[in-house]
Amino acid sequence: MNPASRLLIVLITVSVSLSVIPLMANDAEDHWSFQSLTHTALPDVEDEVWLAHPIDRFIAAEHAKQEVAPAEPADKRTLIRRATFDLTGLPPTPDEVAAFLADDTSGAFATVIDRLLDSPEYGVRWGRHWLDTVRYTDYLNEDPLGANKQPYYELYEAYRYRDWVVDALNADMPYDQFVVHQIAGDLLPNPNGEALYPEGLIATTVLSFGFWENGCADKKKVVTDIVDDQIDVVGKAFLGMTLSCARCHDHKFDPMTQEDYYGLAGIFYSSRVLESVGEKGNHTKLLRVSLEGPECKKQRKQASDKLAAVQKEIDQLKAQLQADSVSLLLYYDFEDSDVGKTTDKIAGYVGTLHGDASFGPGKFGQGVTLDGQGDFVDGSAEASFQVTRGTVMAWFNYDSEISSEGQIVGMPFDVSAWTEPYYALQAWISPDGRNLGAQVNHNGARLQTVDAPGVKPGEWHHIAASYDGQFVRLFVDGQLVGSVIDGGAAEGNIQYQGNPNFAIGTRNVHDPGNFFQGKIDEVKLFDQPLNLAQIQMAMQFPEPTEFARIVREESTDADREAAFAQRNTELQRRIEELEQQATEIAKSTPAEPALAMAIQEGGTPDSLFPGIQDVPLHIRGSYRRLGEVIPRRMPEFLAGTDQPPITKGSGRWELSQWIVSEDNPLTARVIVNRIWQHHFGKGLVGTTNNFGQLGERPTHPQLLDWLASWLVDHDWSLKKLHRLMMLSLTYQQSSLQDEDIIRRDPDNRLLVRMSPQRLEAEPIRDSMLAVAGRLDLTQGGPATAEIDLPRRSLYIQTRRFTRNAYAMLFDCANPEQSVARREVSTTAPQALFLLNGDFVKQQSQAVAARLEQESPADGPERIQRAYQLLFGRPASDVEVAIGSQFLEQAPDRQQGWHEYTHLLLCSNEFFYVE
Repeated sequence: MNPASRLLIVLITVSVSLSVIPLMANDAEDHWSFQSLTHTALPDVEDEVWLAHPIDRFIAAEHAKQEVAPAEPADKRTLIRRATFDLTGLPPTPDEVAAFLADDTSGAFATVIDRLLDSPEYGVRWGRHWLDTVRYTDYLNEDPLGANKQPYYELYEAYRYRDWVVDALNADMPYDQFVVHQIAGDLLPNPNGEALYPEGLIATTVLSFGFWENGCADKKKVVTDIVDDQIDVVGKAFLGMTLSCARCHDHKFDPMTQEDYYGLAGIFYSSRVLESVGEKGNHTKLLRVSLEGPECKKQRKQASDKLAAVQKEIDQLKAQLQADSVSLLLYYDFEDSDVGKTTDKIAGYVGTLHGDASFGPGKFGQGVTLDGQGDFVDGSAEASFQVTRGTVMAWFNYDSEISSEGQIVGMPFDVSAWTEPYYALQAWISPDGRNLGAQVNHNGARLQTVDAPGVKPGEWHHIAASYDGQFVRLFVDGQLVGSVIDGGAAEGNIQYQGNPNFAIGTRNVHDPGNFFQGKIDEVKLFDQPLNLAQIQMAMQFPEPTEFARIVREESTDADREAAFAQRNTELQRRIEELEQQATEIAKSTPAEPALAMAIQEGGTPDSLFPGIQDVPLHIRGSYRRLGEVIPRRMPEFLAGTDQPPITKGSGRWELSQWIVSEDNPLTARVIVNRIWQHHFGKGLVGTTNNFGQLGERPTHPQLLDWLASWLVDHDWSLKKLHRLMMLSLTYQQSSLQDEDIIRRDPDNRLLVRMSPQRLEAEPIRDSMLAVAGRLDLTQGGPATAEIDLPRRSLYIQTRRFTRNAYAMLFDCANPEQSVARREVSTTAPQALFLLNGDFVKQQSQAVAARLEQESPADGPERIQRAYQLLFGRPASDVEVAIGSQFLEQAPDRQQGWHEYTHLLLCSNEFFYVE
């Protein structure tokens, strides 16, 4: 190897080595983007035309240095199409183009800009730009409300943030407040003085829909990943900095230290976007915050209580209406008694007292007393007791000395052996008197331990057990205390083996046991499961309701029917009055509170740092290796070392105020650069999310600082910034330029022309719908999955894990990360979609139908209308001739127009903005 070759290798090696050596801290801190904004005077330029506008003076000064000339002004048709797409993402209508062409005043273009900035579609267009920046997604998966429903972590309320962004931009919320809302909106007071500020809560959703592993088994790592994601989006979106690079070590190129990172991390560890990290093996659970203020909550509670009271009365009255369909099959009140005998009030069944059972004081008049040592009442065995559904009830007063599970009332079968199913429907009390129970079929449903703390010995209480073919329900003192699904008979009815033998105080009259000790009164058997209101009425003695009076007193069938008819008429009238009241109450009741995925103060429960606190440095980024505790603070390379300590709350409020403070030079520079990029195709700084050492230097640094200062001085108004940029001659240039200048500046960094820009995925789709006359401009609400739905594309689902095929085809932003500038590709699948896709065919047919309606004459006039509609200009004679020839060669005129409009929709002119 000769000496020259060896020298070349050494030089290459040194060069490569130097390229990966991080800059020294002092060099990095001297980086242009970390310096204070410079208030540069407007430069002098010789071209008097370019003196009028401040932006043009900076651009013209650079032109003079490089000895290049700007392009000619764009024609008015090109200008209005450019401006309309820039500000709304839609093409101008023929009427809008005509009005602009007819306006010969000097302020004609300013009038167009003001109209577009006032349009609600401005927020939709520029909201999409911002959502790219903050890695927005509507959902994580396809079909999130159906097959992939995930109530724990799916982003069901994310759309509220999207709508907030659109509304904030349309209202021209000052950008500094736009930033503060997203970092600390939950800490802002409501400008209206109300206790809750929903918009502030919703704005913080940006910190909740980040990219992290929801189902990770390492729950502590999930929280560290959430914090890292939040630092990353705040750094890139607001500061144009890759702050998360310092998670594991000092930043390789920028002066961000690991201590700086964990000073910020403490702020976000002291905040929470999760309700819970979830159980091991399960998913995290997102925190959802009510958007209902205390006054609204109070009103809803009052209305709810009032509605519940009215509804309760309605239910009670309806239960009385139904009472005539309920038959009381058996009723022992123990009033009509003889020695060892008692007669029921319904059919004269004879009940026999056994053991030392005796009559004594009851709940109402006379009852029966049982000693728990073999006493019981055989209530009779009858075929009529074979109900498939029914209710048993009684009043009881138990002794404190009760020693067994006392069967209060039930229907054992008239068999002498313990044979399944053994008994039908029973109610009992536990040996300790604390628990009551009910059961259907011995092998069926059983409520074994229904706690009844209000039931005490020596006091009268009411018990009822009902069965409706599915549920066994237990009522105590007129209140439902438990229910269980029957696990017995497959057909859902009570099983019988012989006639049931109604037993009072024991489990069976032929195989007694489980004796009750105490007093029993008012025993009843109904042939239907009584509802709560009916049970409450059936137990009301000795002051009975109408229902109770009819079944208790002696009356003829005619008397009974007349009484029911009169009662039902009165009840129905009252029910109608109450239902009208319920309707009025429901109308005036505030809706159920909306929820938002909002950040809140305080650390994540069950995490490594569950409180508001400073956190230790994580050695190599691992929470398992903790170093010294770092106070919560801002990065020292920007905020300095003399920072006031954060002593109250998480520190997000202090972070938001520092980001928008005059001491931070990055925020204004970054947003100005973003706006410039979307108007001119590329930012003054080409790396929009990275203003650090690895980012590009600004092509016009003095202009960038002048614009940043101008924005702050003009109340951070983005609409005013749009207007300033678009009224410049720089913006209004043509895209045509001398070939020699293009060769010298192929990337147009000198801004000697306007670079043509291809429409993004959303304007492509929205424009097709617009020219077809089908675009639905309704804003807000959850996104839909169907691309064919004629809403704007902002409201077609953005999904993170199962991405929309159309979005991927036309280079939509990847919602897993902050995207500053979309890629632009031209691929065969795109062409196939345009040529063969059903959506495009549907729009071409709709365009053809619109043209036929607006231009009935099928000829050159309709072709002219097509060009005005789709391209904002008239067709040339050659284009008219080509179109006419194309239509004449079609086998069918209607098909010809469908194919012709399809061809125009697929043309480059429709897809590009000059």
